[in-house]
Amino acid sequence: LPSSRSSIATTIITSSQLGALSIHSALFGHRHHHHVLINSCEKWTSRLTHLYKASLVLTVDLHGCGNFSSVQSAIDAVPDLSSSKTLIIVNSGVYREKITVNENKTNIVMQGRGYQNTSIEWNDTAKSTEGTAYSFSFAVFADRFTAYNISFKVRW
Repeated sequence: LPSSRSSIATTIITSSQLGALSIHSALFGHRHHHHVLINSCEKWTSRLTHLYKASLVLTVDLHGCGNFSSVQSAIDAVPDLSSSKTLIIVNSGVYREKITVNENKTNIVMQGRGYQNTSIEWNDTAKSTEGTAYSFSFAVFADRFTAYNISFKVRW
């Protein structure tokens, strides 16, 4: 930037989940706008953590912007037989994986970014090797599991 008065950063990118903020630079006496990108997830995550009273928050993102890139990996990281809630935030995307929540992974709240934006899909059928009982996309054997704003789909 040409003048020392304008040495502030004009673009900040903190994650793939971005909100846009336009700042008017009247402070410096000129009339153009600086566009700053800010992380919109932090505020949302904080609200969800408070809402669900979660003691642990794990984030899943297909593009590597979370703690995990697969839902099963996040579930596997939940403490065994936990008496406190674990919030798993699943960012937008189509997660093509077969998920099992074993009985020792208790007290999980899974939050997606909307049923049209976040889905977990698998393509087993009754004709698969192990038959109907194992043709699920998502199986829960644990107590106190809840999911919000996620689609669970079987594709064949």
